[in-house]
Amino acid sequence: MKKILKKIFAFIISIMTVCYLIFAPAYIIPNLNENAYLEWMMKSRERTFSGIIKVWHIVGFKSYQGSVSLTLSKWAEKIEKKNFGVFFDIEAMTTDEFLLRRQKGERADIYSFPLGLIKKDDFIDIKEYIGEYNFRGNMGEIGLSDEKVLAVPYLYSCYAAICNTEHKSSDIINSIIDSDSNIVTGENLKSIYEKSKIPICGNETVIGLMDYNGHSISSNDEFTSSNALMSISDLRYIGDIIRRYNNGKGFSYNTYAIDNDFTDEVQLIGVDSNIEKEKITYVAKLIDYALSENGQKDVMALKSFPVIENVAVDFNGDDMINSLFNKLNEPTIINTFDYSENKERLFEKAKEFIISENNQKNECKELFKLLCLTNK
Repeated sequence: MKKILKKIFAFIISIMTVCYLIFAPAYIIPNLNENAYLEWMMKSRERTFSGIIKVWHIVGFKSYQGSVSLTLSKWAEKIEKKNFGVFFDIEAMTTDEFLLRRQKGERADIYSFPLGLIKKDDFIDIKEYIGEYNFRGNMGEIGLSDEKVLAVPYLYSCYAAICNTEHKSSDIINSIIDSDSNIVTGENLKSIYEKSKIPICGNETVIGLMDYNGHSISSNDEFTSSNALMSISDLRYIGDIIRRYNNGKGFSYNTYAIDNDFTDEVQLIGVDSNIEKEKITYVAKLIDYALSENGQKDVMALKSFPVIENVAVDFNGDDMINSLFNKLNEPTIINTFDYSENKERLFEKAKEFIISENNQKNECKELFKLLCLTNK
């Protein structure tokens, strides 16, 4: 029996050897002249750039949760892994730090910046390098100048109202705000102040645009310390109040949307006018990833709003964020370069209106409408 098995095994080996001798040359001979090292060198020559791309992330506002800077780093790592020798150096800084460094003559290759911070002369037209996208509202126009795409938005947020439900005068708010709409109006703010004699806190430009006037307003320090009833603020501040309460500190609260579609909480990305041409391909890859479905999902993980229309919206069941987004899901935003020239003017007009007498013309609101009209 053993002799028979040995003969069968030997026969099988013989057949396999014959097959190898017949078919192997067809695969071996064409590859004899290939040089693995030469191939690697040729691929290296095909790469247009190898080195560091500097990204400045300038923080004018913060997302409801998480870190935009870390999200940018996550996107950059994905590009780096697919492009050997390309590295992104991402540096976060405040607007004041950015302005100081620019005064010293320092520049980056890419700027992630808040609406209205940087003037148009600092950017190149990136239209031919990036993909085409279906932006929400007028988002696709806010980085344009003379039909050139100088910057594109990749996330935005909004302002909202939060009230202290543990304050001794909190019943006043329940008697004034329509519980069905859950929206705070300028008239609501006036009634809250007139009945409580407690100043409203928060962002002066937003409050002025809500047609609130005749009374001064206070800083958010008053609200944080439980001395005020209501604040009109950005979502990071509101999120911090909520997180304090969830951690057993602070006070209970209610949140509301506001009767005002203004927001300047928009983060854009643009490319420096002095960038080396070889870097642009990889810069465009980073921008395209930020605007991709996966990039916009990362934006929503921060509880910030996606700028792209055809992305499934998911804030992980957060009713407050969903409600605020639904109110501002087709935003009309001031062009970033127009806002750069008019931001201080808008702010001053708001301050003037807030302390003015009743029936005073709201020049802040008129300016806002004019700036939005020019961007349609």
